[in-house]
Amino acid sequence: MKNTKIFIVPFILVMFLSCNNDTNHRNKIEFQNKNSEVQDSIIKIIALLKKIQDPSNVNKGYDYRKDDLFINNVKTNIAHIGAIFALSKFTDNEKRQFVNLTRYLKLNNISSGSYDTYLKLWVF
Repeated sequence: MKNTKIFIVPFILVMFLSCNNDTNHRNKIEFQNKNSEVQDSIIKIIALLKKIQDPSNVNKGYDYRKDDLFINNVKTNIAHIGAIFALSKFTDNEKRQFVNLTRYLKLNNISSGSYDTYLKLWVF
């Protein structure tokens, strides 16, 4: 019993001392680039996302899982961007712009964007 106290007391002490009470960084979003540039990119990508073909069983949008891009919950091969059904309404220039914007937003810690049908809002 005494041996257990020897291990438990220092462990609890370390746990309490390791808690960070600094609240300056809570609820703060920090981007790699200027906020206005990220905001402009979000506005541009919303216009493109509205053109994505509507899926039947999922919210339309995109997300990165690790380094793979998924559009409407389907893994896409960026090298064959012209063959992606969800982007069939896009011009070639819009397809390149879409991929570039998703990569840019991912670098700014925004790795997904989709339309929430319940809220009727774009969520990133």
